[in-house]
Amino acid sequence: MKPSTLYRLLFPFLAVATVGCASVDERPAATVGTSAMARNVTLSTSTGQEFEVSVYAPQAAPRAAILFSHGGGSWPEQYRAFVNSLTAEGFVVLAPTHADSVKRTNPIAFNKPEAFQARILELQAAGAYAKKSFNLPMGAVGHSYGSLFAAMAGGALQNVAPARIPGLSAVLALSTPGIIPGLVPPGAYRTLDVPYMLVTGGNDRIPGFLTNPADHLMAYNEGSGSNQFAVIVENGDHELIASATPEASAARQLAVAFLKAELLRHPASRSMLSQNPPAGVQLLRRRK
Repeated sequence: MKPSTLYRLLFPFLAVATVGCASVDERPAATVGTSAMARNVTLSTSTGQEFEVSVYAPQAAPRAAILFSHGGGSWPEQYRAFVNSLTAEGFVVLAPTHADSVKRTNPIAFNKPEAFQARILELQAAGAYAKKSFNLPMGAVGHSYGSLFAAMAGGALQNVAPARIPGLSAVLALSTPGIIPGLVPPGAYRTLDVPYMLVTGGNDRIPGFLTNPADHLMAYNEGSGSNQFAVIVENGDHELIASATPEASAARQLAVAFLKAELLRHPASRSMLSQNPPAGVQLLRRRK
């Protein structure tokens, strides 16, 4: 795809991406519960661009790997509380600081096709590093704009860019960017053929762009993987990943259970996904 064409596809969404992907969990990492062991590694994309990946490791030997793609303009450390919940279950989390992050020395603006392409290449490089370093079952997790790239790593949007990551076994999407006219039309997720869970809310809107929270369910409805789930927090908004409400906490527990069920084959987690969720949370299931 030519850059000019990609620009025309992306511009309607990218112009508002910084609004829809506001920062989450602004507290310093030291105050967010038991911190995972973290280190930073510098990787290079296939085009030779260097970028940093935060590697959050559990205290014991990891049992599976998670590629984490942050929201637009954000950075990995803002998600430390959720990352800690993953490392506590034995996942090693690899989170690139993407090209559009405000923590990059010269971040690429959202309305540049280079930022879109860079995210794809960065996640692919992180996946290759995870495979070489750990050789464990691997899943992808993303928040907001990042969830689009996590889904693409699992096979979505094949008509836009070849972004699939070999060996990826599951995708968890936290508050997706929804339908993006021109870029994510109806049918875009039909090639998403790995188990998928979406976590969203009844008030999950992006001001100026996504006004109907039901639009988040597109990937759940279209995905062709064996297990498709949607968790809907009745009063949740676009930042429910950091919300302190009991309902948001329950949704995050279901999200972790999904990853444990798919990547660790954890029986109790599979059972949890078959039960009724607490009040204020809806769990949709579609198995093939």
